[in-house]
Amino acid sequence: MQAGTTLDVWFPFVIDPSLRYSLTIAHTDPAIGPMDATISDNTAHFALPAFGLRPGAEVQGEIDGGPR
Repeated sequence: MQAGTTLDVWFPFVIDPSLRYSLTIAHTDPAIGPMDATISDNTAHFALPAFGLRPGAEVQGEIDGGPR
């Protein structure tokens, strides 16, 4: 994927904007994260760096929330 690809994650519950939300994605080359989100309208927005995937790779991601 090219740098600047975005991932938006909408939460069906109110998220606390005072917390820091970070994304880690495994099985990409290179590994991504943890990287911080910007929060707007209950959505975490991530601007991803350039990365590659091996054919047939299963991508696994995790979003963590914690104090700033």
